[in-house]
Amino acid sequence: MEENEFQEPSFGDVIELVSKYEEAEKNKKTVFFDEESYESIVQFYQDNGRPGKALKVLDHAIAQYKFSS
Repeated sequence: MEENEFQEPSFGDVIELVSKYEEAEKNKKTVFFDEESYESIVQFYQDNGRPGKALKVLDHAIAQYKFSS
């Protein structure tokens, strides 16, 4: 097992993910994120009191990962 395998993303990494997500949403473009990235984006919005945004991100994640729990 590699040392960095279970490391949480840094705050800067999360901000970058959120920025990419918001840019894609603003420009009505489809962007691909892995499941862990979606989790980080959702957690960011939850932590910052934006549950509606978190739910919208979850809708995108569910659309991309229909069969993932």
